[in-house]
Formats: sequence, C-alpha cells, structure tokens
Amino acid sequence: FISVIVDKFNEEIKKRQGAHNFTEEQKEWVKIQRLLVHTNPKIIPIEPINCLRLQCFKIVQSQAFEYTIMLAIIVNTVFLCIDHYGKSAQLEEILTVANQTFVVIFTVEMVLKITGYDFK
Repeated sequence: FISVIVDKFNEEIKKRQGAHNFTEEQKEWVKIQRLLVHTNPKIIPIEPINCLRLQCFKIVQSQAFEYTIMLAIIVNTVFLCIDHYGKSAQLEEILTVANQTFVVIFTVEMVLKITGYDFK
C-alpha cells in the first residue's frame, strides 16, 4: 500500500515537472541546464599590456593589497561603531580625520582597480 502511494506521488511530481513527455535527450538537456544555472564560473582577469596599467594590475592582484583593504574595512567599521551622541570634541576630531583617511584609502583602491582591471 505504501509503495503504491509513493509511486503515485513520484508520477505526479514528474507530470508537474513535465518530465513524463521528455525524451532521454531532452531530460539530459534539462539536467545540464539546471547544472549550468548553479555553476559560478571563475573570472580570470587578463593582464594589461600598458606599463602603468600592468603595475596597477599587479598591485591589486597581490595578497598584501587584499589584506590591507580588508584591514581598512574592519578598522573603518570599528570607527563607525565608536561614533555616538554626546562625544567629546577630541573624539569628534579623531573620527573626522579617520573618516577622511578612509575615504582617501578607498578612493585609491577604486582608482587602482579601475586602472588595473579596466572598465569591463
């Protein structure tokens, strides 16, 4: 009795998916399409020919650059968390300087990446 219910359930699922009318080739195509939807290809950037762009490319590809930017993001987050109502003038000045510093750091990162990777 249970196996009949399970078989009928599986038949209904196939009917709703439309798989009962597919040929084996069509079923294989659907399987491949589903696999492609869930596959994320790795994008490998191409080294530029221009000397300046090549130097920027090498900088932004380096592990040290990635770690430096990650550290800047973390420290910036900490500074953003420190900001509060009623803070002293000294803390206000420190936060302002830190904010301006991080704007410069992240702008330099953006310029280096756009120059090294191109707009594509």
